[in-house]
Amino acid sequence: MEEDETIDEASKKFFLLLFIVIAWVVGVSYYRFIFSGNYPIVANAECDPTQKACFVHVCDPELEDNCTGDQVTDTSYFVQISRMAKNIPLCDPNKNGCDAMVCLEGEDDCEEISCDDTTVTEGDTCNDPEAYNASLLQSESDSEESQQE
Repeated sequence: MEEDETIDEASKKFFLLLFIVIAWVVGVSYYRFIFSGNYPIVANAECDPTQKACFVHVCDPELEDNCTGDQVTDTSYFVQISRMAKNIPLCDPNKNGCDAMVCLEGEDDCEEISCDDTTVTEGDTCNDPEAYNASLLQSESDSEESQQE
């Protein structure tokens, strides 16, 4: 009866080996992903709508608290940047000189994702630079005509 109540030697070795394997996998994963920064970060970066296709987000006052009510102020243009965490410098992206979300020349695993039919997210749209530039020219000519009258 004593043999039934205690764990036999083979079971002890099995559980010890299982614990060692699990601890090793957790340690290697921690080192690979957290310590060495070997994981991608996708973030939004400013985009010039006159130069390339950008994602266009218009603030919705029903869903977001920081809308101003001004169409121009509430419209933002951005691209998505996918960059490895180990390549992102530790600096404040809101300050000048911080290229946190900019793909550097020759950098591996860094991608700028422009807006198109396959990448656009729900609630956002894509702009066409040619149409955007044409609308700017039209609004400039309209304002010149109204000033002449």
